[in-house]
Amino acid sequence: MNRVSHFDSSSFLEYGTGTFRMKPRLLLLLVGLGAALPSESIAATRLPGLRPSDLSILVIDPSDIRTLNAAVTLEADELLRAHDAMKRYRLAVQEGSRDVLAAMTGMEPVGARGAFEHEKEREKMVERVRERIEARRQSGEFKDDPAALREAWQEAMDEAQRDVDRAHRDTANVDGWSEAFQKQAAVLAAWYETKDGLNATLQTDLLAIVTAEQSPEVSRWWLRARLEAAMKRGRLSGEQHDPFAADFPQSDARDLAFETWIERHIELIDARDAGLRRIPVVAAGPIGRGGNIRRFRDAVYEAMADREAVRDHAGEGVEILAVLLDNAAAEAFLKSSSKKAFPGIWQVDRAMRALTAALQASTLDATQQGLLSALRLEHTQLSGELRTRHLDAVRAEEGRRLADQDVQRAAVLFGDEVFIPRPTPMLDASAGERRQLSDDSMARLRGILTDEQWQLVPGTRSVPERE
Repeated sequence: MNRVSHFDSSSFLEYGTGTFRMKPRLLLLLVGLGAALPSESIAATRLPGLRPSDLSILVIDPSDIRTLNAAVTLEADELLRAHDAMKRYRLAVQEGSRDVLAAMTGMEPVGARGAFEHEKEREKMVERVRERIEARRQSGEFKDDPAALREAWQEAMDEAQRDVDRAHRDTANVDGWSEAFQKQAAVLAAWYETKDGLNATLQTDLLAIVTAEQSPEVSRWWLRARLEAAMKRGRLSGEQHDPFAADFPQSDARDLAFETWIERHIELIDARDAGLRRIPVVAAGPIGRGGNIRRFRDAVYEAMADREAVRDHAGEGVEILAVLLDNAAAEAFLKSSSKKAFPGIWQVDRAMRALTAALQASTLDATQQGLLSALRLEHTQLSGELRTRHLDAVRAEEGRRLADQDVQRAAVLFGDEVFIPRPTPMLDASAGERRQLSDDSMARLRGILTDEQWQLVPGTRSVPERE
């Protein structure tokens, strides 16, 4: 039986003037499902696709009272009423999410906690492996043999990962997960609907405080506040970017573009969040030994496509604004926006850091200065060309890689079914090209400097590859 469709989840929190309490209907539901409501801190549920911290996300925070008052000037009593409504909302979300998470944790099968703690201990071993290898490097063990460092690093990390994988499988094989996930999904679906109701109630309460003439401005403020909160939850490169937050000349055209863009962007964010909410509920059904991973996989892929739609629409906002500028200003704006939206693509590589440091050396002669300046210019130009290709690769394949990683982490819960991640040839090729350029420039730098000069350049000694 599908438990999610057999109970009324429209509201299980009472939210009134200065009060919050769990409604009897939810309390009976939780008791009926065998859930406990501990008040102490609790561990996260194992339901795939669920991020426990997302349960308590606020669309509006009491601190937003400042921007509300800037949007519409409120009298002292109106400010107090608005702040009280925001505080009641925050309390309802925080208390409700705490109790819901406690209930879900209480539904975990006997033996899950011990297995989970063992798994976390295995994961801590990975960090200890890093520390041990780094200590060996700093002691000089690999000074004359960089290849041995890489081999030792890889061997130790592979062994640690095997331990983590074994612990993960042990946790997944605890009897009772399938039934527990079904119960958790029922409570989770109810909480999602209740949070939507709390959000709507807060908006209604705030609109009731202001005059009819102020209502449109409050509605616009609500969209802007929601956008700011939602942008923080991006995961894809570019998903968090708000092009209209940039320092940009004010004009009627800019304001009109923003009003049109933000409404569509909020729609896309709502679709994204709905897709993310769907993942753990979909996962609960087929989980079990021999369960079918297909529906869970498809839900993950669909949610990632929703993320990509948010990212791409942010890029459309950048292009809309660029049209309002002259050529030079537009070029500068596009570059600045790219750096904010895709900061990883603009990171300076090891070779550029070394070239910049080498050019500052006081012992360089005129010939070395000229060769280094030419090499740095060439490296900059080639890096720019590779950056363009890398951006195309990120847009095309980053979502695919992240989604497959999510599915792969949860695959162990679906029995013996094998999941094979999809290839990312563009990202792989881009990484190789950028690494090769850095290595080539470092080799040419080494040929220009003396031994003494080379030793003084940061980043030229053997270190584990982290880029």
